[in-house]
Amino acid sequence: MKLNGATFQGKSISQKMVFDPEITRVMALAFDMVCDTFGLRRDMTDALTHSAIANTIVDFAEQGERDPDQLCAKTIRALARGRDS
Repeated sequence: MKLNGATFQGKSISQKMVFDPEITRVMALAFDMVCDTFGLRRDMTDALTHSAIANTIVDFAEQGERDPDQLCAKTIRALARGRDS
């Protein structure tokens, strides 16, 4: 999962906090779960969508969320709200 320099509604990933390997694994799992939910391939053919997903997951992880199921659910809700705006 490449995230460096990606931006979505705010600061770039490179300006965000550093996560330990376990949290990084949890975020990667949540990313895969969201991609599966939306039927997205992981080859970054839609970099903007992948970037939005990654940044949203990072935002929730920065707020302290550590459960991959919750990261996935919150990300899907946040992206759905953004699409309806």
